[in-house]
Amino acid sequence: MHESSLMQGMLQAIEDVRSKNNGRRVRKITVALATFGGITEEHFRTHFLEATQGTDLESARLEIQKVLFGLDARLVKVTLC
Repeated sequence: MHESSLMQGMLQAIEDVRSKNNGRRVRKITVALATFGGITEEHFRTHFLEATQGTDLESARLEIQKVLFGLDARLVKVTLC
């Protein structure tokens, strides 16, 4: 359940960035994952792929940066085309 709300909030933030930039296509999404957080990189990637399947974000590249501490996952940057 935690992953669903986390992903939903992150996807909404990405859509907000797109809206502010005339709906431009997203090329890359950079996310910071806490090493000592509650979600692994593999688990996050799985949820991300499931959440974006069949959407405009499906073709976006996901880049994950590892940080020691902090939020489980934090949106760092949205790179547009």
